[in-house]
Amino acid sequence: MKRILIFGPIGDLGGRELEVAFIAKTLSTNYFVDICTSGSFTKSSQVFEFDKNQNFFGLNSLLYRKSRIFKTLSYLSYVKNKKKGAKYDYVNNAVLKKYFNYEREIEVVLESLVLNYDAVFICAQLCSTFVDKIIKFAKKHNRKILFRTTGFISSNDYNYINDVDCFIHHSFNNANRIENNKPHTYVIIDQCAFNEEHFLKIPIEGKKITTFLTYSRMVKEKNIDIVVKAFKQVRRHNDFLYVIGEGEELNNLKKIGGDTDGVFFKGFIKNNEIANVLSKIDCVILSYFEYETGPLTGIEAMAAGKVIISAKSGAMPERIPFNPFWHNNTIDNLARQIRNVQELNSNDSKKYATQVRLKYQKEYSKNYIEKKYLDIVKKIIG
Repeated sequence: MKRILIFGPIGDLGGRELEVAFIAKTLSTNYFVDICTSGSFTKSSQVFEFDKNQNFFGLNSLLYRKSRIFKTLSYLSYVKNKKKGAKYDYVNNAVLKKYFNYEREIEVVLESLVLNYDAVFICAQLCSTFVDKIIKFAKKHNRKILFRTTGFISSNDYNYINDVDCFIHHSFNNANRIENNKPHTYVIIDQCAFNEEHFLKIPIEGKKITTFLTYSRMVKEKNIDIVVKAFKQVRRHNDFLYVIGEGEELNNLKKIGGDTDGVFFKGFIKNNEIANVLSKIDCVILSYFEYETGPLTGIEAMAAGKVIISAKSGAMPERIPFNPFWHNNTIDNLARQIRNVQELNSNDSKKYATQVRLKYQKEYSKNYIEKKYLDIVKKIIG
């Protein structure tokens, strides 16, 4: 059985972690799969979402075990920091970087790691740490390279583009950010709803739209404040907006919203509990994020058969080209689209929701996406 290493800045929470977990589970049907992060993680990482026994380790842990001096000094740093995190997370401390050539030692570890696999499957942004180095070593030792781009491609000025055997992009929109300047080999594989069986069980009901949901990381660049302000502008007495997620902007958003205005903040909810939330609302509002590639929330809304108000960012225009409810990230424009949704009659809301779910089942189902991954990996590495 051929061996595949999934590599990238993989941590605990987020779309990348869930996607890596899904890819690893999918490829494990035909291949031996390990996951290595260039960052740090804990045992609560969403990488273990589908397989609690998935072999997942960090680049720093390999260096920690390799070098006695790195082990000793990182342990001292670990103690100095009141034993927070894992001991090996401290191997990149300032002393080791300045006096013991951390960067060179990591390269040695990377090269020896690559030799253990038939292919490297990168899940990262083009600019992610050590991506260029692992591609260099994989190319040097004739290992196949697949690259799942997980972020918005803002620059393609990388000399390794043509060393990658195949890129995997969410959308043509993102692929063209490289293709227009550097033709390359790629396929389009979007996301699926990882717990789709729960989403597909949600009944599609023809009804007036009164309950709204937006969910995301609560950070400034996600523009959730626009969603809250727009909703408040057109809210009727029986309308409610639920906001799911955590982050540095949460307290500020609570000041803008407030439960008295029909806006309810629910904090972080695990991915396997999202379907339960979606079963209780009528419409999902996707905020504008400049560097969006997905989002996964849009796919889940499609599987759940919900009316969707969205910015034209990421893959959304390719997913639901028939959508009449696009917004341009201004309060007035989004408020207008919320009002348009509020005015839908029961038949029209059911017709739209049915169309969205059928699109998901045809082009984004779990089986469909799994097959696309297995097909391209088989084509590249056999």
